[in-house]
Amino acid sequence: MNIGVVNMTGTREGIKYIIEALTDLEYIPIIFDYTTEEDIFNIISMSNIKNWIFSGSPHMVIDTNVPIVPLEIFNLSDKKFMLICYSMESVLYQLGFPVKKRFENKKEKFILTIDMKKVNNINKTNIFTGLSNKLIMRRNHHYYIPSNIIDNNMELVSSYRKESMLIFYRNSILVQFHPERTPDGYKIIKNWIIN
Repeated sequence: MNIGVVNMTGTREGIKYIIEALTDLEYIPIIFDYTTEEDIFNIISMSNIKNWIFSGSPHMVIDTNVPIVPLEIFNLSDKKFMLICYSMESVLYQLGFPVKKRFENKKEKFILTIDMKKVNNINKTNIFTGLSNKLIMRRNHHYYIPSNIIDNNMELVSSYRKESMLIFYRNSILVQFHPERTPDGYKIIKNWIIN
């Protein structure tokens, strides 16, 4: 199965772990380097690929002339999206949520817990099949969205140290970590693809 990957990093080196993860999971990553918001949306909307991953990026979403996730993807009901780190920030920033910056870049593995009651309420338990409720994930970012400001249009199911870490929004899963970097993350990617 082909999986679309929108490369928001500017280099192929920046998405090597996503390519590796999808290949290890026996999927075929089809890479699209970011050009413009309009071009990427047109590529996605005209493609027969159903599952799309937008990568992280070293850019800062609050800067000008940086890659932007097209918000129109949320109207494509026949497709689903995983928005990783920077791409999650891009969406939330465009939707009016404040993006905060900490002094120290957090580049670490950490334990992520999931609010399974919320997950059950929105019928997304299949994303966590085969996983415990203490997931080992990796994060690498200065920027974050505070968890106390997420509104009712989204379902925040995990936070870490008051930072939003995993949100379900319409046809998408938004993650403020890098699932392509740990075995638990691999399982989330796989479950997201098959469900």
